Amino acid sequence: MLKYWSKLRLLTKLSIMILSVIIVTMGSFYLINRQLNKEAVLKTESTHLLDIAQAVSTQSIVKNSLLDDQSNPVLQEYTLSIREQFNLDYVVIITKDSIRLTHPDKAMIYENFAGGDELPALAGEEYTSTGEGTLGRSLRSFVPVFDKQNIIGAVVAGKTNQSLDQINQQFNRQITLGFVASIIIGLLLATLVAYSIKLQLFNMEPNEIAQRFEERNAMFEYSHDSVIVTNQNKQITLANNEAIQHFNIDLAHSTSYLDKIFPDIAVDEQNNSVLQFNNKDYIFSQTPIIVKEELIGYIYIIRDATEIYTLLNQLYSTSQYAYLLQAQAHDFLNKLHVIYGLTDLKDYTELESYLDSLITQEDTLTVRISMMVHNPIIAGKLIGLGRQLKTLYPNTTINILSEIPNTNNAQTNHLWMDTIKTIQDTLIQRHTQTDISLDLELNVRGGQLITRLLIKGNIPSLHQYLENNLQTVNMNMHHEDNYLSLTFTMDYEENIDEV
Repeated sequence: MLKYWSKLRLLTKLSIMILSVIIVTMGSFYLINRQLNKEAVLKTESTHLLDIAQAVSTQSIVKNSLLDDQSNPVLQEYTLSIREQFNLDYVVIITKDSIRLTHPDKAMIYENFAGGDELPALAGEEYTSTGEGTLGRSLRSFVPVFDKQNIIGAVVAGKTNQSLDQINQQFNRQITLGFVASIIIGLLLATLVAYSIKLQLFNMEPNEIAQRFEERNAMFEYSHDSVIVTNQNKQITLANNEAIQHFNIDLAHSTSYLDKIFPDIAVDEQNNSVLQFNNKDYIFSQTPIIVKEELIGYIYIIRDATEIYTLLNQLYSTSQYAYLLQAQAHDFLNKLHVIYGLTDLKDYTELESYLDSLITQEDTLTVRISMMVHNPIIAGKLIGLGRQLKTLYPNTTINILSEIPNTNNAQTNHLWMDTIKTIQDTLIQRHTQTDISLDLELNVRGGQLITRLLIKGNIPSLHQYLENNLQTVNMNMHHEDNYLSLTFTMDYEENIDEV
């Protein structure tokens, strides 16, 4: 059986399962409804019979006949009319001795009432019961007849079980027709729903879907980039391991939205963007998911921009360093032209004075950097840093305590650049006064690049911000009122090729 079931196509399986559910549901409803209808008919007929018997018990013709203990044609005609009017099987008038005065079969008149359940009525009770009579088993209502508070007999109105079954069959026939119509409609709907589901599954069988699913998972999980899938409301529905680990995505809850992780998403015309997360930059690519010409979501591929930014920073710092060398070369040529001119004019006194000024002139920052720093990335950054900080804080000095060799370790350069950039941005953002003294020192000792920053003056909450944002380096900080000393070190591998 299972083997045969597994060979069925998906459309057939879905149709059988949906139709089975409909049949079971409607069948249960049908049986319950039949029973409820039977109980409802019994209750309704009981009330109906009791009301008729009560009405008959108040008639004078009934009371007079009971007082005389005699039946008569008028009484017979009256009970017959009541029976025909209300579609009853019988209306029987009995004396207080249980003798019939009326009956559908005239031969039964003046005979004892059959069933034995009339005694409570002759004692003054009104009720309905089921009993066995001359016409078979029936539902009958008993109402006592009073004459000046004396019980003189009783009225019995009844319907046989055969009549009640006919009423039930009428209702059941309607329920059966509804059940059959529901099954037919259910069959059509089951086929329609199954066909619709089949189309939504791109007309693929389960084994084909499973194969595609495994192939997609393999591509998805083994990607080195972070991949996130969302619906059209930017709610995350799927993410690979890279994305879950890097961005702390919790797929167990349905409240993970891309906007909460990346609140500043704004892609360009090429659906690309650059975003920052945990102080790291990422290149963000967005691709819409369109099914049957309808947008159902997006796929986001997120790449770490560290390497690209490292190259850009190195290029910028190198260009700054090249600009420094160009300026030095230009300045050197200018000085040579002045010397050549004074020599050509034979103005030796002025020449001697000019040479003395060159010899006694203090080394500038760019000269010191060009002489001491052989790492073009660090050199270029120091030049830009010195120019920008001197504009805000005139009392800024940068001291190179030892030669800084070049290194092939791009990660070291990137870490140092990021740390200096954090400090630089913080000093710029918290600039409130110019009487603050900044002293930056660089030194390489024992395979370590040591950077020390000394700040004299009051920059509010500076040490707290730096403690919270400089956690990726080995840092030592000491602060007092109007004083802050910050030293951070990192491993520095010298470029052996240049030694």
